[in-house]
Amino acid sequence: AMHLNAAKIEDMRRIMEDYPSYPANFKPDVSKASGTLLPDSSPGDDHYQAHLTLAEKTIFMNVNFETVYDTHYRSLDERRWISKSTTTSVRELRDWKDPGKGAYPEGDDHGFIWHTNTYWFARVANGGLDLQVDSITLSRTNVPGFTWFGARRSHDAVEKMLSDAKTAIASLHKSAN
Repeated sequence: AMHLNAAKIEDMRRIMEDYPSYPANFKPDVSKASGTLLPDSSPGDDHYQAHLTLAEKTIFMNVNFETVYDTHYRSLDERRWISKSTTTSVRELRDWKDPGKGAYPEGDDHGFIWHTNTYWFARVANGGLDLQVDSITLSRTNVPGFTWFGARRSHDAVEKMLSDAKTAIASLHKSAN
């Protein structure tokens, strides 16, 4: 969790719902993104279907995933906002250098990411915004020796998402001046 001075809930909503900017705001983890506001949205609940290409590069291997997320951005009241984002599809690309080679059939890949839920919480406090993100990532049985990677990666990914959101909000404020 972190506190962002002078940030507002509207800043967070703007960044999270601006899918075409994800590759810039969440680089290098997101290489491509698009989102569609769904017709069942309401003023207090923006419902999106998002398509993200996620990139994971390590010293051991590089992997890209084509993902589809079902995401709700909800205003609880004037001072609190939450989002819940759940994968509905995760497909590992066969060749991280050449997306044209297609993806493995869903469930017939290396199993690094099987399903992900991500939760953002924002609260107006102390002249800014308290921001927290939690993420749960499930994987299938991995290659022996890689099990440790999943737990460490989840922690690092959450910390990076917070840092990237902070940088994106700072950019919003800088461009407004």
